[in-house]
Amino acid sequence: MCGIAGIVSRKPSAPDRLRAALDSLAARGPDGTGIWRSPTGRVVFGHRRLAILDLSLRGAQPNVAPGGSSAFVLNGEIYNFQALRTRLEARGEHFVSTGDAEVAHALLRREGLPGIEELDGMFALAWWNEEAGQLLLARDHFGVKPLYYALLPSGIAFASQPSALLTLPELSARLDPEVLSDYLSYGYVPFDRCIFAGIRKLPPAHRLLFEPATGRIDVAPYWTLERRAVSSREPQELRTLLRAAVESQLCADVSVGALLSGGLDSTTVTSLAVRQLPALRTFAVGYRDGDASDRYHARLASWALRTRHGERLLDVGELGDRLAQAADIYEEPIADARGLPMIELARLCRKTVKVVLSGDGGDEVFGGYGWHLTGLRYEGIREAMGPFSLLLPPAQQLVSRIARMPGLARAAGIARLTGEDLAARYFPVRGFFHSFEQEQVLGRATQDPAWLFRKFDRPELPFVHRLLSIDLHTYLPDNGLALVDRSTMAAGLEARVPLLSRRLVEHVFSFPPDRLVRDGTTKVAFREAISEWLPPAILSRPKAGFSPPFKRWLAGPRFEAGLRTFSAGRLAADGIVDPVRTCALLRGGTQKRRNKLWLLLRLESWYRRWIVDARPDIQASEVYGENALSSMA
Repeated sequence: MCGIAGIVSRKPSAPDRLRAALDSLAARGPDGTGIWRSPTGRVVFGHRRLAILDLSLRGAQPNVAPGGSSAFVLNGEIYNFQALRTRLEARGEHFVSTGDAEVAHALLRREGLPGIEELDGMFALAWWNEEAGQLLLARDHFGVKPLYYALLPSGIAFASQPSALLTLPELSARLDPEVLSDYLSYGYVPFDRCIFAGIRKLPPAHRLLFEPATGRIDVAPYWTLERRAVSSREPQELRTLLRAAVESQLCADVSVGALLSGGLDSTTVTSLAVRQLPALRTFAVGYRDGDASDRYHARLASWALRTRHGERLLDVGELGDRLAQAADIYEEPIADARGLPMIELARLCRKTVKVVLSGDGGDEVFGGYGWHLTGLRYEGIREAMGPFSLLLPPAQQLVSRIARMPGLARAAGIARLTGEDLAARYFPVRGFFHSFEQEQVLGRATQDPAWLFRKFDRPELPFVHRLLSIDLHTYLPDNGLALVDRSTMAAGLEARVPLLSRRLVEHVFSFPPDRLVRDGTTKVAFREAISEWLPPAILSRPKAGFSPPFKRWLAGPRFEAGLRTFSAGRLAADGIVDPVRTCALLRGGTQKRRNKLWLLLRLESWYRRWIVDARPDIQASEVYGENALSSMA
């Protein structure tokens, strides 16, 4: 787990070009800094190290082939590196270190692009092949590790976080207005987009090829999640894969712990890890004015599994300071309120361990969210209507007009039944601001907010799998995993997610729908498989995602106080939002109004940190990216 950055250009670059970028990534890699410059000077790679495997200097990066013909940097962990090393040694490779980066580099030198598909782990990597004159960037299958890039006048730059790219003189902190619409829709910035104009994300399971000589850039997926034939759908096979996933991710030359919320996912991961590490440390946080059952179940699970448990009880404190801290750490706005306590949880862990296992991904893989049940319920109603369901899309047009009327915005929620396709029906369940609401907030027409769900909907799949596919490609990488990565990396802590093992996910995705969600029950197959490992009180616990009590914070008089804070903010002052129409919308009958206010307050804190504070003399007309003002007219 580290931070990486690099520049590949048609012109020579000085190593100093990367120093500020690497300094901005210091928290990701506090154990060392490495910079490599190609013999021609046109390629510069940088690495900030968090030493997890081979703590000696032999494990330092960039990893460079003899003669400088090939260079490689890696952020993350390759869990099958030992098996790959054995295979490569049989083919004549010799290794200096005992870590994973050198193995992954050797694999790519021998096998080229196909070698990416053999990597099992969480990774963002860069490989410069001097002979081919080509840069390869690649990101792991589910997007556990981030990777951003930007096209420069003479080449390309890449880094683990946007802040590193913003240190380059060719780039500046400017807001992309189209991505602002995405954030209002989903509460995070999705897929290949970035809130900063001129910067993009490499999507999960994608690779990027860049040839500086021609300027050619090619971005394409290297892997797609498909339903495959499985050897067995019995619980024992799933148990075997769960054990293998956790055991493979315990490999470390430093101390390992686990996040333990007392839910099914974290308790399962902990129960398997503690068999290999009997003195395992576990960690949890809670709020004094939050749900005490979270702490109770975490303690119960720890007692049953005999872990060394630590917890921290949090106070709301000065909410403005908390929001500012989150904006600084996450760099792109994420509305999910879990972002606040996760920062404190990571700091608690880092006091005694350097690696933690997390149960993230379990709900997306096994079908564990309440919104999966909601989607199924409405789909069942449509099926029961038979041929009369053809009348629903025309009815939606009427409802859309009604929802635009003052105080009737809540009517838009009926689209979960009447929408013309799954994306249009799923957005009211999962999304936030509808298109007509965004017009009121931004004062301009915006794109279809359901475009993201439409992009990842796969009508050829069973309905449950369609929902899981959407979540695995949207909410998981750009909300859940982004929170995990940024919060832990800010503390110099590596977080691993065993439930996102590729073999495990492929196996579960091939289950029949009723093995995932059935008759109001989520995670059907998962519950059967883990029943012999977990205490009954944990198994029977209702789904309760951990979140600060932000809805209570914004209840009563605090809601109006939040509206005043938003109206007096810099987004309103700079003309980016219409505070009068927005407040009227939120005071009216709109759905999820406290969620939406929270989303806007998170955006305001991000804007102050990254646009206003970064460029104090900025003019309002300069806030937006190139050619953006014409699109806002």
